[in-house]
Amino acid sequence: MTIIRRVGAVVLLAAGVAVWFGLAPQEVETPDNESSRDSINETDDGNNILTDGAPQQSVVNGWTTIDYLELLSEQLDEAAGHDEDMADQRPAALLGLCLAGICLIAATPSAGGVTPGPGGGQRVAGAGPTGPPPDRRPVAGPEAEATLTL
Repeated sequence: MTIIRRVGAVVLLAAGVAVWFGLAPQEVETPDNESSRDSINETDDGNNILTDGAPQQSVVNGWTTIDYLELLSEQLDEAAGHDEDMADQRPAALLGLCLAGICLIAATPSAGGVTPGPGGGQRVAGAGPTGPPPDRRPVAGPEAEATLTL
């Protein structure tokens, strides 16, 4: 089963690289609004020259404010559309690959605790990471000499 894990790890690694480079957000050009602002300023200057008093200047300032608010509204609409295009989908895809790796580990048994031999790869009863239980271990020390001489 370690072959399945190794092949799965290589496949997940390749998928991770593909996700990282394949789902990278695209570069989006930002619109140039400098000309729009220049146009609003020129119109405002031209209208201010024709004014004769404060009431007319306040009307011209209102027109200029409306023009700037329309430009701001257009910019906000464009920015909302760009946010969706620039969203980075890589974290969600990489999280899905991590979940697939965890499922692969859970679905395949580990090689620890399995001994090949007459049992055909069966688990040895009582065998743990440190070996057989104490009552089945060979005796060493003075007790071993006493058991050997009997």
